[in-house]
Amino acid sequence: MAAKDQFELSIHGRLLAGDDPIASAELFENFQGRLVNVLRKSFWQRDESLVVDAVTDALFGYIRNPGSYDPEKSRLFNYLVLAAKRDLINAVNSKVNREKSEISMSAVEDDQSGRNNVKETVDGNAPDASRRVRIMYGRELELKLLREISNSTDRAVLALMIDDVRETTEYASVLGITNLSATEQRKQVKMHKDRIGKQLERFGKRLRGKAN
Repeated sequence: MAAKDQFELSIHGRLLAGDDPIASAELFENFQGRLVNVLRKSFWQRDESLVVDAVTDALFGYIRNPGSYDPEKSRLFNYLVLAAKRDLINAVNSKVNREKSEISMSAVEDDQSGRNNVKETVDGNAPDASRRVRIMYGRELELKLLREISNSTDRAVLALMIDDVRETTEYASVLGITNLSATEQRKQVKMHKDRIGKQLERFGKRLRGKAN
């Protein structure tokens, strides 16, 4: 058994026992930095505080309830990665909702500001996609990415992907294909998601190339 696996099983057993005062500190020492790096790469998250908070919440959630993890199903690190990603997505959604409320209030108080906001979007689908991209990637990358994905429907699909929406019906509604059979909807949705995924992959490669 690899040393990493042995450590994970050991720390899990110590946390389950509940009588080791330094087990939690060792968990943070060994996992926090690695988890932050994984989420930062996965989400290109520019708001470092959201990433760190999501990782911290995932670690504390596991410490409070170590029995929620089953070593027979996955490695502890992988389990914590998924938990941290869920926490990050929830945090992003909360921030999106707060920003939407702030923008709505601003539009009521200042109509001129509202007209300026409209200039950044193409149609009714674009604002939500734009806000989600901005929060996930930052303002600078948002502008570059939305130039890459200029079609408003594709932007709406991207917003659902960022929100980790899995239901085919949600995508079908955005794509305007709810009249098709369930099988054809899944086929069309997969095709669109794959195409956008390839666009994101090419976009990421170009960015990394420039960074290097």
